[in-house]
Amino acid sequence: MQVSFFKRLFAYMQGKKVVELYSSATLRSYFTVAFRNEQNQWICQIPRYDKQWEYITIILEDNGNLTFLEEPMIEGGLDRWK
Repeated sequence: MQVSFFKRLFAYMQGKKVVELYSSATLRSYFTVAFRNEQNQWICQIPRYDKQWEYITIILEDNGNLTFLEEPMIEGGLDRWK
């Protein structure tokens, strides 16, 4: 996923930030926009296709780890963010 300059600027103006999710399984990086939830945690949503398009919510922990709210994505290969 590419994040354009304008999307980065727009996210910054809204108090969001662009984060890089890393997969050690595929050795690839994926960029997405993160925002704060009600508990003041940084979270992001990524698309996943499983019979229909749906979005998976991920909590970005302060130590760089990821917490998945949906069980199927734990085996998705994503394991770090920065």
